[in-house]
Amino acid sequence: MSFRILGLSIALCLSACSQTQVVPEQDNAPQAIEVRKSPNDDRDYRYLVLDNKLQVLLVSDATTDRAAASLVVNRGSFHEPQNRPGLAHFLEHMLFIQTETYPEVDGFQAYVTGNGGSSNAYTALDHTNYFFDIQPSAFREGVDRFAHFFIDPIISDEYAQREKNAVHSEYQMQIKEDGWRGYMVSKQTLNPAHPGAKFTIGSLSTLAGDIQADLVKFFEEHYSADQMALVALSNESLDELEAWIVPLFSQIANRDAGPIYPEVPLYGKGALPARLEVKKEKAGAELSFDFPVPSVRPHYRNKPQQYLANLLGHEGEGSLHHYLNNQGWIESLSAGVSDFDHNNSIFNVTVRLTPAGEAAEEAVSSALFGYLDML
Repeated sequence: MSFRILGLSIALCLSACSQTQVVPEQDNAPQAIEVRKSPNDDRDYRYLVLDNKLQVLLVSDATTDRAAASLVVNRGSFHEPQNRPGLAHFLEHMLFIQTETYPEVDGFQAYVTGNGGSSNAYTALDHTNYFFDIQPSAFREGVDRFAHFFIDPIISDEYAQREKNAVHSEYQMQIKEDGWRGYMVSKQTLNPAHPGAKFTIGSLSTLAGDIQADLVKFFEEHYSADQMALVALSNESLDELEAWIVPLFSQIANRDAGPIYPEVPLYGKGALPARLEVKKEKAGAELSFDFPVPSVRPHYRNKPQQYLANLLGHEGEGSLHHYLNNQGWIESLSAGVSDFDHNNSIFNVTVRLTPAGEAAEEAVSSALFGYLDML
C-alpha cells in the first residue's frame, strides 16, 4: 500500500491567483457514450453506468496475457475527520484483509500472487485507487474477491491494531525521503482551514485508541457507488464481461454521497509570497518554485499549461536551461503542473543545483524570473 503526494517538494510560493470555482453539471442518468480510441488501438471498449450510479469501463483484448482491474473512490485524505489524520489511508489497508464473502485473512493477496499477479492501492488527497493484475484464467474469481472489498468488508478491531503498525512503518520510511519532507514543510504556507494542510499518512499517534468505529463510519459515509469508477480489462468479449461484472458491482451500496470539494481558499490572505528552507537528508541542493494557478482541468482539450511547461523546460539554445547550464549552475531543470484540489493547481519549476549553483542561488532565481518576464 502507499500514500501518494503531490509534487510540491521544497516550496517557494511566489504568487497567488484568484480562486476560480469550476462546478461541473451533474447528470446522474445513464448515458450511452462512445469511447474514442486511437486508430491503432485494436482493443474494444464499452462504457456503462450501473443502476447504483457506479461508472464502468470494460476493455476487451483477445490477445492479452494479463487481466487487470482498477477501482477509484472519489474520497481521500481531504475527507478525513479533523481528529483522525491518516484515516483514509488506514481504511485502504483494511479493505484488503477480509470480507464476509471471503473471510480468510489476506486471502485476496494470496489468491492474486498464487495466480501470477500483483495488487496495490494508494490514497491521494481527493481519491483512493485500488488495482490488481492476474492471469486471465483467474480473473473472474479475482474480480469477485476484489468487488467484495466494497460490498461487505470486515473491518475488525483485531486486524486494525495490526495494520496500524504497517501504516506507521510507511510514515517512518517517508521521514527520510527528501521529497516528502519538502512537501510537508510546504504545508506551512497553506490555509490552516484547508484540508490539504493536514498530515495525511497516519501514524501510531494519529490512529491511537479504538479506531474501528471511525473506520466503519468513514466507509459507510464515503464509500458510495455514485463516487466510484471501475476499469476492467480481460481477454473475454465485452458481452461476456458485462454479463458478470454488472450484477457483481451493482451490489455496491449507493448512498448518494455526491462530490465533496474543499470550499476554503488554498492560501490565506497575505500568506504569499513565502520562502521556505528545508534541510535535506541527501547531498545536493535544489530550488523549487510553486505558483498557485486556477484549476487546469477545464482546459484539458488545449492544455495551455503544457505549452508553458515546455517553454520553461526546453533545453535548446536560447533557453533558460541552456543559459543556466552554460554557467555551470544546474544539473537539471523541470517544469509542470499538478492538480491540488478541484479549484486549484500548482505550476512548479524545480532546478537541481551544482555546488556552484548553490553559491549562486540568487542569480539562478533572477534568471528564472527574467525568463518569465520575457515570456
